[in-house]
Amino acid sequence: HLRVPSFPVAVYRVKDPSLRGRPILVSAGRGPRAVALSVSDEARQEGIRPGMTVPEALRWCRGALVLTPDPVLMDRAERALAELLARYSPRVEPVRGGRFFADLTGTGRLLGPAIDVARRAQKEIEQRLGLGPNAGLASNKLVSGVAAQLLRPAALLDVVAGQEAGFLSPLAVRHLPAIDPRTEGRMLDELNIRKVKDLRPLEEEQAAVVTLWEAAVPKQGPWARKATEAVVGDETGNVRVVWFNQPYLARSLRPSARLLLSGR
Repeated sequence: HLRVPSFPVAVYRVKDPSLRGRPILVSAGRGPRAVALSVSDEARQEGIRPGMTVPEALRWCRGALVLTPDPVLMDRAERALAELLARYSPRVEPVRGGRFFADLTGTGRLLGPAIDVARRAQKEIEQRLGLGPNAGLASNKLVSGVAAQLLRPAALLDVVAGQEAGFLSPLAVRHLPAIDPRTEGRMLDELNIRKVKDLRPLEEEQAAVVTLWEAAVPKQGPWARKATEAVVGDETGNVRVVWFNQPYLARSLRPSARLLLSGR
């Protein structure tokens, strides 16, 4: 997986080198609801993050420069990256925002070891396009994408086949591509799931007979009106249970009912 960090900012800096070293955020506007789509490392050091509203970002860093998106320029840069990567891989899959998957399977006899190919591709991109990409090398898309995401600035991380679980386990769940930190991230945090290893299923299925104390559809929070939340217990204590995407269950569950809960 090849990824150019803060891709819009990096492309603008190739076009205008005077922007290097300045705190920059890219946004479609400056109004109260406009959000930062991409931010430079200098802006991050001042506390600005993608998704932050522009007024809030400017309160953190009054000297930040706000640039508007240029879709034509970004498309040109992405096409140039894809064309260059096609020299190293017969199968290049673009992902928006300066990210690409490149399949190196079967290229060893022609191009050499995959890690050397990745290094050469990085070097050529930097020399010819002026962009500094990260590269994550792994046996599948998920792991290679996470590996490329962790690096800053331009670097290469090779996750050896068979070591994928050990690489992912200690990482925060926010690094997984399916986790939206604004919704699922808060939800998992409330369930005490903070590391990838916390998502691993238990070895044996567990079951318990419990008493239902209360059940309701949450009105606030990341799963408002989208789930049933209940408090159940037995002689060992009480726990909170959430049935995601099943708000209708709250109407049929009654206090003091006995339930058999099972799962992993």
